Amino acid sequence: MTVSNLDIPAFKAPTPLLGRNRKSLRPFLIASMKQFSSVGVTFTTARPTPAAKYSTIYVGGDDSAFSQYGSFLGLAEDVDVGNQIPDDNALVFF
Repeated sequence: MTVSNLDIPAFKAPTPLLGRNRKSLRPFLIASMKQFSSVGVTFTTARPTPAAKYSTIYVGGDDSAFSQYGSFLGLAEDVDVGNQIPDDNALVFF
């Protein structure tokens, strides 16, 4: 399936955390780093240099745009075993 022209709004922290967007992502970053530390994956909220190849994970929103296909906690652009696509994208619904 191909999905194009997604409008992905900037991450907005839930109401109790308004104004602390980066801080509210910290638990997600810590859990992700622990989960993937054995395979050398790094997570950051800062955009890497323009020359760097990196994957982007968009965090926030919901799966309503995909409701006709089911219910999702997140979606990935591809199943990328061995990181053969170093600049792919994924969505994690918050």
